Amino acid sequence: MPSAFFTGLTGLRAHAKAVEVVANNLANLNSISFKKSRSNFSDLFYQEVGQVRSGISSQVGIGTAPVTVSRIFEQGSIQSTGGLLDAAIQGDGFFVVDGGGLVQYTRAGTFSLNADQEMVTLSGQNLQGWVRDRSTGIVDTGLPLANITLQGFERIEPTATSNLSVNGNLQVGSTRPFSRPVQVFDSLGEAHLLTLTFTPVIPPRAGNSSSYDVTVTIPALDVLDVGTGLTPIVDPNLVVGTGLGGAFEIDFDASGSLVIPGGAAPYIASIDMTLASPGPVQFANGATDLLVAWDFLDQLEQPRITSVAAASAVTDIFQDGSASAELTKIAVANGGRINGLYSDGRTVNLAIIGLSRFTNPQALAAVGDNNYVTTEAAGIPVTGEAGVAGLGEVVGLSLEFSNVDIAEEFTNLLTYQRGFQANSRVITTADEMNQEALNLKR
Repeated sequence: MPSAFFTGLTGLRAHAKAVEVVANNLANLNSISFKKSRSNFSDLFYQEVGQVRSGISSQVGIGTAPVTVSRIFEQGSIQSTGGLLDAAIQGDGFFVVDGGGLVQYTRAGTFSLNADQEMVTLSGQNLQGWVRDRSTGIVDTGLPLANITLQGFERIEPTATSNLSVNGNLQVGSTRPFSRPVQVFDSLGEAHLLTLTFTPVIPPRAGNSSSYDVTVTIPALDVLDVGTGLTPIVDPNLVVGTGLGGAFEIDFDASGSLVIPGGAAPYIASIDMTLASPGPVQFANGATDLLVAWDFLDQLEQPRITSVAAASAVTDIFQDGSASAELTKIAVANGGRINGLYSDGRTVNLAIIGLSRFTNPQALAAVGDNNYVTTEAAGIPVTGEAGVAGLGEVVGLSLEFSNVDIAEEFTNLLTYQRGFQANSRVITTADEMNQEALNLKR
């Protein structure tokens, strides 16, 4: 009977380990992004106890192998948390973190900013991705992954207006000037209201259906006369293009289309305050002189302004200047983009979170803190931004919760408990049979 003892013992050990797996699953029922494990049983070697008449060996097993454990990477439920730096992965993929020089992978998106403005996990590991280039304003996802550091984005420096475009219509046959204010910014970030005035030329210049003279004025209180250092009495007229006296001539053909000099792009006028009329001026606040390129054509080299029977109106204005602004909020948006909201209402993409996926994620080795490290069996990681190369989507302001099913775990727990009891009974029965054999001599 000794073999029955050892066979039952292997069953006890295997079921005890299986209960430990269930206990670990239940202990992590509320661990963010935890992936449950499953116990796997396999039989051990067999011993031959004879042969039947057909010559086939009769075998008796000697128990079950020590339990093996596999991790189940099923999608956990995603819930909105409202946490600005929370992120969840819908689909395949892992966040990439730097664990002290060791690359690790996690699906737990509970991130925060440390004292150095670095995106880190709860255990302090650096989240990796791509950061906005301050000089170009571009987030280049073609570069290698690096730690996401947002230091230096706390403030947007002011940008002087250097480009202007105006879309609209100037009524053909009108006899009244049409004016439109445009806000621009100087090099110190201070706003100024320029007034664009379109004055009809009666009659139109020869060969044209409609003609206008364009002037741009700046408020007298915003500038100083270069000669006297005093505020001008009237609003100075800034020179536009090459027109004399600060006026720029534009003409329209019979169809209402803008006549482009030379018939081809570019068609750009310059708003130059150093050539103001009646005399040169400078900003009263000490900002550098304003020089703006006013482009009359769009990206397809089509005129932005028409002259048809409709009333004069401006439909859209673009200028590239801005005041300084302070960073007020950072949040992870859908797609893994880390956006900064600034005091002037602007939203700027500061960084993009990188993801990696594996052909065999079950072979990843867990190292605690909801993190994994790669193994040879897991395969070479494929890295990119969310939604690319089979990588999952990143859901902002949300977290993925554990995929542990409490009902399933309780059912497994009862099953393993009964298995443990059954193997205990085998050992008890084998002991009773040995006792009976010992009693035969009496």
